[in-house]
Amino acid sequence: MNEPRNLTRSQPNYPPMLRKLADAPDALRHIGITLPLDTPMVAIVGARDCTRHAKNAAYRLAGDLTEKGYLIVSGMAAGIDSAAHRGALDAGGLTVAVLGCGVDVCYPSENRELYRRIIRNGLILSEYAEGTKPNHGSFLQRNRLIAGMSIGMIIAESGIGGGTRNAAAHARRYGRILMGEPNVSPDKTSAGVRDLIDNHGAIPVSTGAAAEEALAQASVLYQHALARFQNQ
Repeated sequence: MNEPRNLTRSQPNYPPMLRKLADAPDALRHIGITLPLDTPMVAIVGARDCTRHAKNAAYRLAGDLTEKGYLIVSGMAAGIDSAAHRGALDAGGLTVAVLGCGVDVCYPSENRELYRRIIRNGLILSEYAEGTKPNHGSFLQRNRLIAGMSIGMIIAESGIGGGTRNAAAHARRYGRILMGEPNVSPDKTSAGVRDLIDNHGAIPVSTGAAAEEALAQASVLYQHALARFQNQ
């Protein structure tokens, strides 16, 4: 479980929604447990330097969706990502962290305890070789994997630019359900969420029930995608 392993597109436990994409990696490196494939994945992402309200919202939404049978995906960054992973784990669920570095590199270093928890109760994934250090470009690259393996994405807090908006752009490009936490503070850290809701079709969600309603059709499509692969 603690040794990095290879996961190729031809293997049955490769994320089903990611497998369908032309730009998906042929192979991923991973550490952790084997995840149940019949569980649809939902991404929760947002700003590293976030407000307490947004962090609490990400934690709550992750816990709610976990209890409703979804698997939470994020990037293990400080702030929103870490809160989402912890919300899923504290609700007794599993979670997937997609890194912009090698799976053996814990970044940020202060997330060492969270990193260990995810290995015991989820999966650490990366398209990069062991020992690879993170950089700005690799973070943007990993965002497409977070979006690609999920049926939908919730933006808990975001400015107008930056990595979170890059993740949202990938979600829209792949046709994923894009959602935003609407009860955000009126400062610049929330301008991106308001813009996504007002101008880019993001669905406002502040509870797990609202997110589940938005995700209902996508969940059906996920099961169809899984069935097609299993019947090949």
